[in-house]
Amino acid sequence: MIGFFTGYSQVVPTTFSQIRMKIGPYLTFSKPVSIPSTMELLGRLSAAHRELEQSLIMDYGDMQGLLFDKPGVIDRLFMANPISKERLYRRMMIKVLSAQIEIAKNNGGDDGKQKKKKRKKKRTKHTASTFTWATGGDSAAAGHGNLFSQSYTKVMEDSVKDAFAAVGVDFIARNYAMAGYTSAPELSMCMESVYGTDVDILAWDFGLQEQGVGVEQLSLWASRAGVHPTHPILMLIDTPTPKYVTTNNNNNNNNNNNDRWSQLLRFEEAGMGTILMDQSKNHLYVDRIPESMVVGSDGGGSDGQQHVPTLLRNFKCYGNLEGAKECDDPMRHYICEEHQNDANHDNMEKNVCIQQKFKTELMCNNGFAKWYQTSWHPGWKAHYIKGKLLALYLLEALKQAILEIDQRTTAQLQQDGTTQPPPPTTDQLSNLELLLQRLQLEDDNDMLVFQNSPVLFDTWETNRDTLYNINPSVLFRSRHVICHTALLPSRIRYDGILTETTGVIGGDSNNYDRGMNKYFENKYESISLDGKLPLVYDPNDRQRCQALEIDHKDFFYVREGDDFLAVTVPNDSELEAYDHNPTKQRIQTITNTGVNIEKRMGLIMVCLKICPLKRCPDNSIGFGSIKRNSRKLVIRVDGKLVTGVQKLGGCHFLEGEENGLLWGPGKDDKGRYRISFKINEVEKW
Repeated sequence: MIGFFTGYSQVVPTTFSQIRMKIGPYLTFSKPVSIPSTMELLGRLSAAHRELEQSLIMDYGDMQGLLFDKPGVIDRLFMANPISKERLYRRMMIKVLSAQIEIAKNNGGDDGKQKKKKRKKKRTKHTASTFTWATGGDSAAAGHGNLFSQSYTKVMEDSVKDAFAAVGVDFIARNYAMAGYTSAPELSMCMESVYGTDVDILAWDFGLQEQGVGVEQLSLWASRAGVHPTHPILMLIDTPTPKYVTTNNNNNNNNNNNDRWSQLLRFEEAGMGTILMDQSKNHLYVDRIPESMVVGSDGGGSDGQQHVPTLLRNFKCYGNLEGAKECDDPMRHYICEEHQNDANHDNMEKNVCIQQKFKTELMCNNGFAKWYQTSWHPGWKAHYIKGKLLALYLLEALKQAILEIDQRTTAQLQQDGTTQPPPPTTDQLSNLELLLQRLQLEDDNDMLVFQNSPVLFDTWETNRDTLYNINPSVLFRSRHVICHTALLPSRIRYDGILTETTGVIGGDSNNYDRGMNKYFENKYESISLDGKLPLVYDPNDRQRCQALEIDHKDFFYVREGDDFLAVTVPNDSELEAYDHNPTKQRIQTITNTGVNIEKRMGLIMVCLKICPLKRCPDNSIGFGSIKRNSRKLVIRVDGKLVTGVQKLGGCHFLEGEENGLLWGPGKDDKGRYRISFKINEVEKW
C-alpha cells in the first residue's frame, strides 16, 4: 500500500510495468531491502498528520479549518525566501536520510556480519538522527504566568514528535527563554553554553524585552549563530517593524534599524537560513475567533459561549485576545488589560477573557499567589494556538523535504534540463549515503559562505569604542569563545559541565546540580572553605510550585568578609565541550627577521546579575569602584590586578595595567585563567 500526505497529488500507475518504472530503484528481486521508500515515509507522515488534524478538530471543533487554513493563515503568517526554504528542507533531509541509513544498517541493509554486530549494540535513548529546536526569548516566550508545559515550545514539540518519529527522527524542542534578558551580548556570547552544541532551528523571540532597541542585538545574536557548530536555521518570531523603537540619530548607515526582519535577511545573503513568523499578521486567525461577552465568567448563558470549544471560549474580548490591548505604557511593555486606562467601557472589572487567561490551578493548587500573570504575558490558550501553528509549518516543511528526497533519488537532472529515471540499482543504501554526503557538502558550503562574508556590525551603536578596542571580528565571529555561566535554563547546567558533576549528564530542569542556597551561610563564615567561587541560588527567585517557570538567575557569590574567592575558566569539562580550536588563535607580528608567531592573548568578559527592573539592592556592588580605584572591589587574573573595565551593553571586559584588555595565553597556553574576587566594603556583595 502506498500512503499519501494530505494535499500531495500523485498519479497512481495501474500496470506492473508502470509500477516497476516508478519505483524500480527501490525494488530488488535478489533479496529484500530494509529501507522504506519515500512513498512509504510519506504514508507514515500522512498518518501522523491525520492524527494531528483529528486532535485539532477535538480542540477547536468546526473552527479548526478556519484557524489553521494553509493558504489563508499559515502561508501568510510565515515568510521565507526560496533559498531559506531549501536550507530548511535540506536540514530535514539530512536528518531523515541519516535515520534511514542507520536503521538499514542496524536491520541488515549491509551484509550479515554487520547485521549481527549491530544487533549486539545497545540502542540509545534517542535515535542517531535528532532534530533539535531551541527557543531563545524573554519572559513571554518562557511562558511566565503559565505552567511551563503550557508554553508554545512544549505544545509544538508534543504536536510534531510523533510525525518526526514516523520517519525515524527524534524531535526535541527546548525552551531556553529567560525573563529580563535581551538577545545580546551575554546570551549571544554564551550561545553554546545555553542553547547547546547541537541546534537545527534557533528561534529568536525577544520582542517583549527588546522593544525600543533597534536591531543591534539581533545582529550580534545572528552572527554568533553563524559560527555555531551546527549553523542553525534562524526563526524570527516578531513584528517586522516594531511600533515602539527609539532610533539612534548618530547611526549613519543605510540599513533600516527599525526592522529586524530586514536585518536578518542580510544574514540570508551570507549563507544562513532565515524564517519569519510575522506577529503583525496574527489577525489572520484572531479575526476568525468568536467574540466573547464580558458579562459573567462561566462562558455560558446568552452569549452562546457554551457551544464554543474550551480553547476558544472567552478567548477574545473587544476584538483582542485575552482582554489585552496595545497601549502607550512602557511599564506594561505597551500591552494593557482592556479596562486599564480605558474610558470606553463602564465596567472597570476584569473582563471574562482576563479572568480565564491563565490555567494553573490543576498543577499548582497550593494556595500561594502565582507570579507573572500580567497583561503582557500570553495565557495558555494563546500559547497553545501558537504552538499548533508552528507545528503545522514544520510538518509541511518535513513533507517537502521527503518529496525532495524522492525527487533526488528517483530522477537525475540532465544537462538539457529534462529529468530521466536513473538506471535501476540494488545498492539503495549506497545511493542514500551518496545523497547524504552531497547534502552535507551543500551545508558545509553555506558555512564557508558565511565565514567569508563581511562582518555585519554596522548597526551596533552601544559602547562602540569598546567594540573597536576588542575588534568587531573577534566579538562577532570568533569561534574560540567559552562561557562559564550560572544562568538557567542552559545545557551547561543541565549536562553538569559547569559544576563538573558526574552522573548528571543529560539532565533537565528537575535533575541538575543546583549549587548552594544563598542564605545558608552565616555572614562571616567562608561560604566556600577551599576558596572556590561558589555557585548559589536565591530561593526567593523560585515559586513554590515547580510546574511553573524554569528560568532562574543563579549567580556566583562574593561577599564582604570572605577572603579571595576564585574560579578557573574554562574548567576541564568546558574545555572539552566548547574548545573548537585546539590549535588556538595566535597573534602575528612583523619583525626585522620576518613573521613572529606569538602566543594568543585572551579577552575576559564578566556579566553581572540582572536585577528586576534594573534596580539592584543598595548593598550590591558594581564595577564602578574599579574605575574609581577605590579598592572596594578587587579582581585579579592569574595574580595580576584588574585596573579597569570597558563596558559593552550589560557586560564588562576586564582591563589590566600591562596589556590592557589582553590577558596572555593563560595556564599551559590553553587559554585558562584563574580569576579571583574580593569585596572590602562593609555589608556589600
